[in-house]
Amino acid sequence: MTRLSLALSLALPLALIACGDKDEDEEEVGPIDNDSDGSFADEDCDDSDPTAFPGNTETWYDGIDGDCAGDDDYDADADGVRSEEHGGGDCDDADAAVYPGATEVWYDGTDQDCAGDNDNDADVDGFDGLDGGGDDCDDNDDDIYPGAADTWYDGVDSDCAGDSDNDADEDGFDSDDQGGTDCDDTDDNINPDAAEIWYDGIDADCADDDDYDADGDGTQSDEHGGNDCDDNDDGVAYGNAEKLDGKDTDCDGTADSYSIDGDWGGSSITGTDQDGSFGLPLVVLDYDQDGIDDVLTSTPFTEVPTLYFFNGTTVAAGSTSQGNADASLEAYSIVTNMDLFEDLDGTGTAYLSASEPLIQDVGAVYLLTWAELSSATVVTEASRAIYGDDSTVEFGFNHANAGDLDGDGTPDLIVSGTDDWLHIFSGATLGATDGTWSSADATAAMHASDDFSNDWGPGNLVSLGDLDGDGYGEVLIGQPHYNDDSGRIIILEGELNLQSDDIDTLLWASIEGDSNNDEVGYSVSTGDVDADGIPDIIIGTPGQDSQGGRAHAVLGADLTSGTHSLSTVSHVSYTGATVFGRAGHSVASGYDIDGDGADDIAVGGPEDSAGGDEAGEAYLIMSGQSGSRALADAAVRFTGSSTEDSTGAAVGLGDFNGDGLGDAVFAAPGKDDTLGNEGVLYVGFSGY
Repeated sequence: MTRLSLALSLALPLALIACGDKDEDEEEVGPIDNDSDGSFADEDCDDSDPTAFPGNTETWYDGIDGDCAGDDDYDADADGVRSEEHGGGDCDDADAAVYPGATEVWYDGTDQDCAGDNDNDADVDGFDGLDGGGDDCDDNDDDIYPGAADTWYDGVDSDCAGDSDNDADEDGFDSDDQGGTDCDDTDDNINPDAAEIWYDGIDADCADDDDYDADGDGTQSDEHGGNDCDDNDDGVAYGNAEKLDGKDTDCDGTADSYSIDGDWGGSSITGTDQDGSFGLPLVVLDYDQDGIDDVLTSTPFTEVPTLYFFNGTTVAAGSTSQGNADASLEAYSIVTNMDLFEDLDGTGTAYLSASEPLIQDVGAVYLLTWAELSSATVVTEASRAIYGDDSTVEFGFNHANAGDLDGDGTPDLIVSGTDDWLHIFSGATLGATDGTWSSADATAAMHASDDFSNDWGPGNLVSLGDLDGDGYGEVLIGQPHYNDDSGRIIILEGELNLQSDDIDTLLWASIEGDSNNDEVGYSVSTGDVDADGIPDIIIGTPGQDSQGGRAHAVLGADLTSGTHSLSTVSHVSYTGATVFGRAGHSVASGYDIDGDGADDIAVGGPEDSAGGDEAGEAYLIMSGQSGSRALADAAVRFTGSSTEDSTGAAVGLGDFNGDGLGDAVFAAPGKDDTLGNEGVLYVGFSGY
């Protein structure tokens, strides 16, 4: 018997014994799995369907709860909403966060609420928002989108143009009604950056100015109803004060042509003594060394002739009178001319030189410090004086600071009388100590064939500076009565001037008149009229042209040694305006009025009759001219207004207001104020 057989034989009885313990009618029952899907009926949601049992892989949308989860077979994401493909409204049944009514998250590419709209268009206006890559600048407001009608000035960029809502004309400037600067926000051609077109009635640049006042001077153009004769220059308008600028500043129809009684924008210094002829002589220099030019003059014909000093600040401050002088000093007789020695004694002290050719019947030249001028009462109190020694000579009729003739660094003094002699005094000698000298003490004396006097006018002795660059100064001397009053100019150079000899032996060059009575050298001055750095010569010839007179400019660069006629060396000649006007009686230069870098020229013709018999006239000539010119065409003319005003008897140039440009001063010594012949100095200020 095999082992299997033995086992079965032993087991069978035991089974029979066990079965014998039960009720014979009782049937044994075990776990039921009707569909044989491995899940008992008490766990299987459908024990008749072997495809439905717990743990099974769910197949969605087949109507069978394949995994017996008890959920909706048409709601795969279990978000409570069936798929829209199976009768529900869930547009994405794979995402539980997506279903109708879910909170929409914009711009993430997901239609969370299954609204079917554009996830990049939150306000549903048909335009994607900026965060969604579109160009709707406010995707929360369906009234704001590209192309929407924009309502200006409401703070909303309705059309998403990206421009300022306060700039309706889109010219880049906000309306001035909204805090901007655009004065017309309906026209993009009108804004602060626009080019102004004058006289069209439109304020194109929003400057809020008058469109008929292009220069902004407050006066409309005379071509558009106003009276501004030059609407491109804010310094020109009717009613303005005139200036020395070559323009018709006051629009009266004349450019810088004035009567001395007119409103020409200058100032005046009025004499107060009857028959005092205030204004002669006239000297412009910086005596007090403050950097501003001053004016010195006198009342030559009063019982007690008196010198008056006016500081440049006083001159520029406005019209005044002789009684308001900054200093004054009495003389015993007529003072014919004055000059300045800036450092005579080596201490930096300035000295004023003044001539009294009639004092003590011999004449004298006085040297006064500023302290002496301020404190002394009479000229003779000067600490230094030089007297003539011949009662027939009128020593000191003319004198001048001759410059440094001997090269010792000190300016020297040159003096003439009414005779034929010139006397030169070394500045080093005069500056060494206080004292008195006589004409016999001159370092050098030179004789000429004719005298050097020029009647009553400005001096005709002038330092020319170092013309030839040898370290020694040259001196310019006028001899108006030379050779039957044809006159001549003499140039003495350098060290030779300290020798005593005949002047024709010592002179370096001379310029002579072409005709008798020309009076070449009646007045002389120097300046650089061509701006080449070389001093030029200004020569007055009041006897030329039947005493109509002329003024000539001779260029220093053209000068050579020897004898010349004036007509051959004159660079420019200015002819007097009227016969017998004696233009050239006075001349001045050395200052630039118009700011072009070249010195300009002042000319006086005291017997000009334009304003009345011997009313006189003064002229200002701007440099840069050549050939023959007419003083009638001068840039500036000042005409005397009454008979015998003698306007232009003396002229001067200086800078009285410290602006770096030349101003003009001229005398009208015969001008009546209230008593008669009190005299007036007129001052005109440059406006360039």
